[in-house]
Amino acid sequence: MRGEDRSQEGDQDEREHDRDGRREQWSLAEDPEAAQTGAAAQHAGCGGLPFEAQGARRPALVLPDSPTRFYAGVLAAYGDWCAEHGRPEHVVFAPEAGNGPVVEAVEVALSGTCRPDALCVVPEASPPLVLEAARRHGYDVPGDLLVVCVSEDATATHTRPALSTLSLRPQEVAEAGIDLLVAALEQGGAPSAGVLVQTRLEVRASSLRTDTGAGTD
Repeated sequence: MRGEDRSQEGDQDEREHDRDGRREQWSLAEDPEAAQTGAAAQHAGCGGLPFEAQGARRPALVLPDSPTRFYAGVLAAYGDWCAEHGRPEHVVFAPEAGNGPVVEAVEVALSGTCRPDALCVVPEASPPLVLEAARRHGYDVPGDLLVVCVSEDATATHTRPALSTLSLRPQEVAEAGIDLLVAALEQGGAPSAGVLVQTRLEVRASSLRTDTGAGTD
């Protein structure tokens, strides 16, 4: 199934209502699935990415077609960022996990008449394949297109250019969850307030321009 661009779909009032409901901060103890919604969603939704500082004006977002709270939080944070900076929203949903569907969604995001100048890919995909998709569509990275992927893939450091990544730090999340579980079993009593594991943004060449005035409206 082809990646779906739903940037202009849906009722505006309904979208705004959904965003307001997705701004809660969740801790590991409250909901394991949503452990990193707060800081991670803000990062992946452009709020913590270097796009604005590097001159980007038309950032695109590739998301999984999933109702999980983390992805909903990313979408809400992205919408808020675009509204705050007066930028158009450009969101494409990958219908399935895996390199094939995600790269196809990347290609949908990069095609069309309104070409983005920045791209954040949230579903896991091979960094070399993401960059190859950009080149197929005539983009120079980072000259024409800034790219950041939410990824734990070590190949990101070896691509040309090296790919900026946002790590959700799954190992640290797992360790924190185990510590909370052990503490709950040993101590009992009131439930823990939980912990929030901070994401780690590794800024590399794919999201850095030597001329920060490269982006244009």
